[in-house]
Amino acid sequence: MKTFNYCTIIFLSVFLVFTIFSCDQEESDITEADPCENIQCNNGGLCVDGLCDCPPGTSGENCEIIDPCYSVTCLNGGECISGNCECPSGFSGDQCENYTPVVIRLLTETPLEIVQSGIPVDSLYGKTYAGGFIFYVDVDNRMDAKEGLVAAMEDLPGTFTWGCISEDSEATNVQSNPAYPETMTGARVGDGATNTQLILNSACVSSGSAAAACALFVSNNYDDWFLPSREAIIWMHYTLKEKGHVEFEGTSYWTSTEFSFSNAWLYGFNGGNPQSMLKESIVKVRPVRAY
Repeated sequence: MKTFNYCTIIFLSVFLVFTIFSCDQEESDITEADPCENIQCNNGGLCVDGLCDCPPGTSGENCEIIDPCYSVTCLNGGECISGNCECPSGFSGDQCENYTPVVIRLLTETPLEIVQSGIPVDSLYGKTYAGGFIFYVDVDNRMDAKEGLVAAMEDLPGTFTWGCISEDSEATNVQSNPAYPETMTGARVGDGATNTQLILNSACVSSGSAAAACALFVSNNYDDWFLPSREAIIWMHYTLKEKGHVEFEGTSYWTSTEFSFSNAWLYGFNGGNPQSMLKESIVKVRPVRAY
């Protein structure tokens, strides 16, 4: 009985050792599969746990997509498209680093075209164009068939009465206070040319009146000057004088806007205020023209 037990114990021990040895041998013979074995990462990408880790500027499952704009820097509001900078109007160069000054662009473009390209309208005021200083650009389409107004380079020499003293001209009387935008016929920004012609058509007008002086004025080969309306001269004061672009020697200037048979509107350039004044008053004149 004892012999049997010893033999049994020895047999079981040998079997257990053999089994453990066999299992260890089998485990050592098994090799784990590499998850990156069949993965091809392009453009410098690295496979990590079976997935491509792509460098900046590339994307896609295998880093096969290259962003052509990754290393492109566009300046001054430019936008990279397909690896090249698309520059806003007025700018050029590989990175939109070059700027063409407004004064150069005005040789081939109108002020309104320049503003519509994205250039601030303030950058146009005081620039020379169409024989005068730009003081109004019609961005709101308020002028009929015209894009804006320029003021003559200088005041007319001397001073002038408005004309039609103590008589109504054919121009429309405007007795309302100024508003922006002006809506009364005769006061609106684009009414100056019509006002001037209506004054000249009146039997009461004299050759020495402000409107007549503007109609006879010729400057820089332009002969279509006129007396500005009330709103137009307010624009002139604000965009040229107040912004420091142009010096004005006069303190007050006639407008072509008539108030009544006895008075017409002028504009004080020192205080920046319009007022009704007797037509026989002697006042400075700055002609304007539309372009």
